[in-house]
Amino acid sequence: MTVREYPFEIDGDVFHPIPEAWIAEGDDWDEDQESDHRLYAVSAAPVCGSRSFKIRYCHPRTDNVLIGWSHAVPSRNSVPSIEGKHPRSLLLGQWPRSVIPQRDPDDRQRIPEDKHIRALWGERVADIPTEADVERELMADGGPTIDFGGDLGGA
Repeated sequence: MTVREYPFEIDGDVFHPIPEAWIAEGDDWDEDQESDHRLYAVSAAPVCGSRSFKIRYCHPRTDNVLIGWSHAVPSRNSVPSIEGKHPRSLLLGQWPRSVIPQRDPDDRQRIPEDKHIRALWGERVADIPTEADVERELMADGGPTIDFGGDLGGA
């Protein structure tokens, strides 16, 4: 079965899209380093009885995913939540909204994550196309061409 929408499940963990407010409040770890391998927070799942989050960090041009962890706390103030929780590090001003991986990828990107990375990060990061950019590329391309292997003119 192909997952096309949020929420989606992987090994019993239910992943939701990262809220915009989490990205606005987060930090880019290793921000002083330039890298073509930077991964961006896209999905999160409450785990361990909702005491923690699994955070899925995706690459904008590959399907690589790195999974990180964060302690979960009950939602406070107006911070958007996932199942009533948000990362504790978000309250401390230390939540990593993007990272440069120090290890090999853990998984592959799912279809909803591919869409969400463009919606969430496309306006913030030049290397990530927005949905509008992708639609313009599809329209400009005109679709596939077929080579019939010869002249289609009359005999």
